[in-house]
Amino acid sequence: LTVSANPGTSTSPVIITNTLEEGYLQVLKTDKADNNKKLSGAEFGVYSSSACTAGTEVTTLVTGTDGTATSGKLPAGTYWIKETKAPDGYIIDDVDGREISITADHTITTPLQKTYTDTEKSTCIQLYAQKNLVGLNDTTNGFTFELTTTDTRAKIPDGTGNKVTVKAGDTGAFGGITFTYADLGGEESTTFTYVVKEIIPSEKLPGVKYDTTEHTVTVTLEYKNDELTVSTIPGTLTSPVIITNIYASGAIDLTKVDAVTGAKLSGAVFTVYKEQACTTKVADMPATDSNGYSKLADLPVGIYYVK
Repeated sequence: LTVSANPGTSTSPVIITNTLEEGYLQVLKTDKADNNKKLSGAEFGVYSSSACTAGTEVTTLVTGTDGTATSGKLPAGTYWIKETKAPDGYIIDDVDGREISITADHTITTPLQKTYTDTEKSTCIQLYAQKNLVGLNDTTNGFTFELTTTDTRAKIPDGTGNKVTVKAGDTGAFGGITFTYADLGGEESTTFTYVVKEIIPSEKLPGVKYDTTEHTVTVTLEYKNDELTVSTIPGTLTSPVIITNIYASGAIDLTKVDAVTGAKLSGAVFTVYKEQACTTKVADMPATDSNGYSKLADLPVGIYYVK
């Protein structure tokens, strides 16, 4: 009596094959403010545990110039992906591990896609200017400064922030200027040139010589040790741009005499006016003394009429 099997023998067994399901993961890194801006150099770790520790790391991904990074084959299952390094000039937005599930449906041509954004590093600066008025104690009138630039790369404060009005002896701040990592233009540091000048009013203060100088301000933007910093010379609160106006004054003096004898006459009173018609009074001069003399001092330099 004999029996046989085909297959199923020890030399020709029934073979049952299981196939490991595998899939692919792709990450995309973009700028948070502009999703069309793809970021290279972002590093991600893929982990088998939510703890996202080094001992559970399965693979590492680094984005290329198109902002993407694609893994090799990964066994189907649950993973956690975490950004471990932001691109230069950026801050990681999502610092926690994100749970994902890879299946066999995630092929090399249709991988599991996950998008991450990072925020570009930025820094802000304010420029300061001070009014110095020499020769006149004036605390009522305002003096207006303007911040301009011919540097096409430089930024100007929004709205009316490029102008500031201060009184003599005071320091004023222009609106804040925000720079981002992109403003470096790919360099480790760069400088921007600004000009601070006084806006000369149509009605000038009598006797005041206004400063017409265009004061140059150099702003330096630098990326070092993963930090974006900005500095200025001059233009800080402790070292502002100083714009100096000078008040020039003079005096009117006269002697009153008799037209016939030439004798000195006392007690005569004269009035100083702004125009020849003598309608706008400036001041009365002191009455002439025993020598016929009178003097009115501290008048702004200009043309006057005495009557």
